[in-house]
Amino acid sequence: MHTCLWIPEMLKAIFAELMPVTESGVQPSSATLYHLALTCRAFRELALDAQWAHIQTPDMLVMWLPQDARSQPATFTARGRTIIDISGHSLRLLRPLVDNDWATFQKYACRVRSLTFEKYDDWKTRKLHDSAALALLGSPASPFSPFPLLRELYWNDQRNVLLPCLQRCISNSLTRLVIHSELWPSVMVDLIAGLGKACPMIK
Repeated sequence: MHTCLWIPEMLKAIFAELMPVTESGVQPSSATLYHLALTCRAFRELALDAQWAHIQTPDMLVMWLPQDARSQPATFTARGRTIIDISGHSLRLLRPLVDNDWATFQKYACRVRSLTFEKYDDWKTRKLHDSAALALLGSPASPFSPFPLLRELYWNDQRNVLLPCLQRCISNSLTRLVIHSELWPSVMVDLIAGLGKACPMIK
């Protein structure tokens, strides 16, 4: 391998080209970054950082876990082809998480810089069930945010039951917080009132 590729700044510049910015936000080329992470040890950490820096849909949080810990879309065979049916499928946890699961989750969560919780819609093909979201984010195993380097949080979810998850994502690393809510329960109002102290970097 060329010696230039051992320079972290050079690799960051290359991987940044695989994270184009569109009208919908940053769209990482996840498959390419994943394979780059498998290429060699020099690429691994920086490629994974780039791959998981921007989470566009909350169901990706569950995809970090082992397959036996999360539900899978239904599959069926038609004309000799296996088809995955993801319509109406909400990702759920199939068992309680153990220490190894939490270690895996935290290994990826610490790379997240931008997180979007989109509005829950039964017609969306990719959804995170509220029980899974609460298990991951609503019951803190530690007093600290699961996303220690999170800079941007976009909260469009209208489910009040997930407000504990929103609270857990709030940390002093945030520089941008966007909340779209049709209703403003007292818990949300109290959270907004305390942002100045909780998120001093938001201006």
